[in-house]
Amino acid sequence: MSEFGTGLTAAALRAYDALSDRKTMPSNRRVLLETLVDKSKEPITENALRPAELDALNNLIRSKYSNLQKPATQYKNYIDRTLSEHESAGKTKRKEGRINADYEKQLRTDRKIIDGYLSGNLTPEFLDMAHGKPEYHRNVALTLAGIGNGEGTPFSVKPNIQYEDYNKFTDPMVARNILSGSNPYDSLATLLGRFNYGIDPKTKQFVATDKYDFNPYKSILTNKDATPVIPYAEDLITLPIDGGTSGGAYNLLRRYAGTVVPPGQGRDVRIQLNNLLPAPKNAFVGK
Repeated sequence: MSEFGTGLTAAALRAYDALSDRKTMPSNRRVLLETLVDKSKEPITENALRPAELDALNNLIRSKYSNLQKPATQYKNYIDRTLSEHESAGKTKRKEGRINADYEKQLRTDRKIIDGYLSGNLTPEFLDMAHGKPEYHRNVALTLAGIGNGEGTPFSVKPNIQYEDYNKFTDPMVARNILSGSNPYDSLATLLGRFNYGIDPKTKQFVATDKYDFNPYKSILTNKDATPVIPYAEDLITLPIDGGTSGGAYNLLRRYAGTVVPPGQGRDVRIQLNNLLPAPKNAFVGK
């Protein structure tokens, strides 16, 4: 970005900030001003989000598991049937239908985990199952149940949010950018974007982690950072490499943000959700 473009954008941000009330802004705009105007390096926590945005964040995470009700029930039915046959064989002293102790232990453990999920709990143990965590006896059981485990199966949910996850709650045809945010999902999409999540082993609460930074824009002519021949020229011929939907003022702002907080040099994000999802009750979103 040219020196002229940088100075102009910085001045415009300061003017906008002076005329605005940060307390009433969507979090994406407020955090942007804190970062670009105040040059804040403080971590971004749950305190940065409005209640509606915290609700939206919870819904994003829970929705990742809403489609597992059918395979979870199928797995539970297999477990119940297998354990019933095992117990019946034990009473009649038959070898047929008996399972070994390790396999039985795994089935009983998994049934308890699934019962919790079906009653509305997202526990660390269920997340391990849903993510396809390697476990020999579980892999065998899921295969015999006709479900399978690992990549490409129902139990291969990655513990992260991608941009397509937001489209479950917003119209994917409506463009969003860092100037939008009245919809809490749009605010999150332009504040967090893609992010990882997990459950803190100490608090047993969901934690979203990320880095608040901006990828630089590339020239639409060369797909590289433009070197200006005339000051400001490269600002006029650049667009997002990911096919962004806005030019003009937004394009300048986005480029400026990429110079202030480039990849790897932004603010740490660690948002804990214990204020909305007290452990162990973490109801999932059903379809």
